[in-house]
Amino acid sequence: MVDAVSYGKAPAAVRATNASVERGAVVTLRGVTKSFGRVEVLHGLDLEVRRGEILTLLGPSGCGKTTTLRLVIGLERCSEGEISYEGRIVDSRRRRVFVPPHKRNMGMVFQSYAIWPHMTVFENVAYPMKARHAKSSEITTMVGRALELVGLGGLASRPAPQLSGGQQQRVALARSLVYEPELLLLDEPFSNLDAHLREEMRAEVKVLQRRLGTTILFVTHDQTEAMSLADRVAVMDRGSIAQIGTPQELYGTPTSPTVRDFMGKTVLFECTLLGRDDAGLALVALAADAGRQARFRVSGGAGIGIGERCYLAVRPEQVLVHPRNEMAPDQHAKPNLFAGQIDALLFLGDRYQAQVRLTWGQELLLYLPAAATWQEGQGVSVEVPEDEVTLWPA
Repeated sequence: MVDAVSYGKAPAAVRATNASVERGAVVTLRGVTKSFGRVEVLHGLDLEVRRGEILTLLGPSGCGKTTTLRLVIGLERCSEGEISYEGRIVDSRRRRVFVPPHKRNMGMVFQSYAIWPHMTVFENVAYPMKARHAKSSEITTMVGRALELVGLGGLASRPAPQLSGGQQQRVALARSLVYEPELLLLDEPFSNLDAHLREEMRAEVKVLQRRLGTTILFVTHDQTEAMSLADRVAVMDRGSIAQIGTPQELYGTPTSPTVRDFMGKTVLFECTLLGRDDAGLALVALAADAGRQARFRVSGGAGIGIGERCYLAVRPEQVLVHPRNEMAPDQHAKPNLFAGQIDALLFLGDRYQAQVRLTWGQELLLYLPAAATWQEGQGVSVEVPEDEVTLWPA
């Protein structure tokens, strides 16, 4: 039998024994495994959510990020491992401890918002306070404060069906904040909004979080949301964390192809490792342009043997594209310049996105400056900066 322990009255026996709280962790997961029948969704997950940060769980569908969120709030039980919150164990089968969701003082915004259509805005936001048997005067004050925080101060009496998508999202956010939780959990909260509203709500949530100092655990499959909102990002892959760090660290120095490709677009060139110079930089030749033996001195590539097939990787925004007729004659012979042609051109406002086909047939999706004049069928030179590329095993 599992003991139901009130978070506010937890005995000393369920206090966390690690130093997570001293390091400023609000939530700590240690060796957490979750299985549904014979399917193991999470595998020995270790994670700390630090006080006052926005930590984003990023990954494709089925990687375990929403399951992790549901375990933290208590909608699911750990199969193995432990979860501690504010220094106390809230889920551990080994210790026979489980704190139910309503006693964890966490707020959650679901992907569907879960707004009750038969209630007004005020009634929706007040529901958690009423469930906690708060006094009417306190409910009125707290609901009013929460609605003001999310910019809905004048809509308390409006029926829920009359709200726009963005307003419903704000109501769900206000409802999760009304009882001032220590931790706010957001599960794909912007997925039902149009592109403009998503950008607007991302900015508003970040401003609100900075103002309140709330700790947020955020789940998304959108790398733009993850990079723009998070202080740290944990990229999940098949039930484990592939890499965790700041958005800048994960984007600039990924440790695996999974993280590299999920944190943004990547241009890959097949190549062969020729050797290494005195500085330890790898010397490679492009396989597709063997006749010219274009060489790059690049970083990375540990474990790749001489003569082995490998890949050069570079972010598309780091690749430079020049109109061929504007190149100086001596520039055409540079080893990191390749001739190509624009096959398709898409105007994005601040820049163009172009599909460029190189002479050996490889197609690249690149960005071109809007200030220049471009046209489909135009000949171009593609320059790959030598100091921006990294080397990866094939």
